[in-house]
Amino acid sequence: MSLWESLSDDIGHLIIEKLPEVVEHIRFGAVCKRWYSIAREYHKLEKGNKRRPLPMLLTPPNTITGTKLNLYALSCRGNHYRNLTLPLPYAYRYCGSRNGWLATPNPDCSVTLEYPFGGKVSYIHLLVLDVRLHHCFYPEFTIHKLILSPDSNQDDYTVVVIYDGQIKIATIKSREESWFLIKPAHEDRNLGTSYSDIIFHKGLVYAVNSRHGIVAFDVSIPPPRVIRLLSNLERPISFDSYNFYLVESSNMDLLLVERHREEEQNRDRPIKLTLRFKVYKLRTDGLSRKITGKIEVGSLNDDALFIGDNMSFSFPVASFPGCEPDHIYFSDDFYYGDYFEPDGADDIGSFNMVKKSIEKHYKLKSTHKHMPPATWIFPPFPIYD
Repeated sequence: MSLWESLSDDIGHLIIEKLPEVVEHIRFGAVCKRWYSIAREYHKLEKGNKRRPLPMLLTPPNTITGTKLNLYALSCRGNHYRNLTLPLPYAYRYCGSRNGWLATPNPDCSVTLEYPFGGKVSYIHLLVLDVRLHHCFYPEFTIHKLILSPDSNQDDYTVVVIYDGQIKIATIKSREESWFLIKPAHEDRNLGTSYSDIIFHKGLVYAVNSRHGIVAFDVSIPPPRVIRLLSNLERPISFDSYNFYLVESSNMDLLLVERHREEEQNRDRPIKLTLRFKVYKLRTDGLSRKITGKIEVGSLNDDALFIGDNMSFSFPVASFPGCEPDHIYFSDDFYYGDYFEPDGADDIGSFNMVKKSIEKHYKLKSTHKHMPPATWIFPPFPIYD
């Protein structure tokens, strides 16, 4: 018996416990049959605990002619891991991600969900979003953001989208034959209201608009039932320079994140770079769940937040190297002009809530200039039979 095969279960499980990245779990199990058995047993034991994988940044190819996605690991700054299963071509913008699923809009205004992990690519083909849009000349930008319900899978899912210039919200569930338009969002278009973010939270869907107002609605039974249209909360005077996100903390609190940008001239086009963030805990009435106000917080209580084009989410990072608590990790979700083509990513980094400073963890490449920006994903842990 080789030294590799003499590793005990207990020691092996301790080693795996210290591995933050999904890729490292896969590599551990590939060493030999004994280590594969240890990894298999570990993940069976941890399945009930629902340990979450560390988020990774899905980035464009390293070269102009490249076609393979790259995975950037926060715990190994400066390093990329190639997708170990079937890579997808990075020829378009992903408008949402959840539990390994990636969403892409199509020219006919339908939507495809792709799951590139687990040995093969799985697909969910959603119906045409809105026949009134006819043909999507720039499908990459038809959908501002797409989210999936927690624990979605190929047979059971709920999808909610912000689309059509961020003025409409629609939803569809598995086995439904059409999308449902959320009426309050549709009526708000006459007020010049656009929506920044949406999130599933405690059985409802919440959406925040550009005027700091929040809509809540129930999508459990079609058509979606509006619970309340919340009044606009106090907002910044120059809210054109702000973007808003909704995040659920590890403690199940609903957070409103305010991102302040400043425009800078860069060569032939302006860009907006992040200056700071403010985070508010939203106060809710225990019975009605109505949001009654907000309280600014100075700490994330050992959480890190991840925001951008993807679904906004939190992660408890106290025990993971490279990913630091009280940090907001952000990707670029600002587009200039008429949304005719991807602009690349100018604004990727993290905000230190304690020091109130911007930190850089990802080095931008010149080849990414006309490629869609990077997006945060949760690559799933390997599945063992």
